[in-house]
Amino acid sequence: MRKILLVGECVLDIIQIVETFPKEDDDVRSVHAYHQRGGNASNSSTVLTNLGLNCELLTTFSNDKMFVFIIEDLKDRDIEIKNCRYYENCNIPLSTVLLSKDTGYRTIIHTNKNLPHVKFEDFDKCDLSEYYWVHFEARSVPETTRMMKKIKDFNEGKAESDKIKISLELEKKRDENMLLIKYADVAILGRDFAEILGCNDKKTAIYKLRDMTMNDDRYKNKNCMLICPWGKDGACALDLEGNFFESPIYPCETTVDTLGAGDTFTAGILYSLIKDFNNIQQAIHNGCKLAGYKCGFYGYDCVKDFQFS
Repeated sequence: MRKILLVGECVLDIIQIVETFPKEDDDVRSVHAYHQRGGNASNSSTVLTNLGLNCELLTTFSNDKMFVFIIEDLKDRDIEIKNCRYYENCNIPLSTVLLSKDTGYRTIIHTNKNLPHVKFEDFDKCDLSEYYWVHFEARSVPETTRMMKKIKDFNEGKAESDKIKISLELEKKRDENMLLIKYADVAILGRDFAEILGCNDKKTAIYKLRDMTMNDDRYKNKNCMLICPWGKDGACALDLEGNFFESPIYPCETTVDTLGAGDTFTAGILYSLIKDFNNIQQAIHNGCKLAGYKCGFYGYDCVKDFQFS
């Protein structure tokens, strides 16, 4: 059975829940603390698996003992990791997260000291006939470009139903990541990345991105659907004909945990487009609904009970 492959970083999240966000030089007790597997592609794979899809994660690991928990969690959830590379003497990427009970918002401090990102030679081990969709975090542009080009070559001459769809998440504030959009069928433009394009709202951002993909040879791609989530302002999208769609947020009754809300939104988008690729309007509504629902619970297992309308 073909599946979705997600390519990106896998980290260990150390989460402290506090009543209110501490001031500098405060000495406070947390209400609760726990750890979980994190990383954008990693989190999205968890959500998609909980929604019933077959997923594989392509990431990097090391012999750091803290990776034992990460790997066991992936195996327990039936998320395939058979093509991942293992490095020697590299530290686990670590995110320290403060979750504030009074707001539900999170503050993240992240470090990746020396673990390399996925390289083309790792991706080259994957049998592309096993996948119907590949999702990339925008990282390591030269390596990721080669991966995306390999998929494009694989798709040449195939029937539409046999082609692999490519989605791209533009989040990190690195200008060069835009170069990857020319190979994507779907691009999700994060708010942080939109700000380096000089945009302060979702509609301006998505039209700026469309102009770049239509008129700038460095990014030209007339066959890419564009999606832009914008926190409390919901999300918007442009289809291939340039039709504009938007969705409000669907807030939960009480916000408990916003950590990974964006990754949950991404998973909701992918799930919806896999089911109906041409209904981008429904996809952004589903993404916002799923992310809002998740924020009422800790972690991602709650989405097993979510019902798409």
